[in-house]
Amino acid sequence: MVRCHTFGADMGFEVETKDCTAVTDAELGELESLSVDSPNALSMGVLSKQTEEWVLLTTARESGKLRGYVFCTLERIGGTPAVIMGLGSVMRNNRRNATLKALTVSYTHLTLPTNREV
Repeated sequence: MVRCHTFGADMGFEVETKDCTAVTDAELGELESLSVDSPNALSMGVLSKQTEEWVLLTTARESGKLRGYVFCTLERIGGTPAVIMGLGSVMRNNRRNATLKALTVSYTHLTLPTNREV
């Protein structure tokens, strides 16, 4: 399952959600490099384990560069669709709030009925 959304010309983010079974080692390396300068850096082993524990990976890119990601799963809680978010990281820069908003707004699209395209 792959869905791509671009959120407004002003935001300029390409958000993609894909099945964790389709995540390659090269993509995991890119995820790892996002937090390499952080005091809470994530290793390749931790990220690889997340692909086994979660169903989906959502990434946000700006001008083709990875700016953030979140592992998640879709569940129904009392019949209502819900997204449960797991481990994630957003690049620390002056657009981090916009990156996080692009990631969370994309989940609205995941929980909408499939017969309605937004």
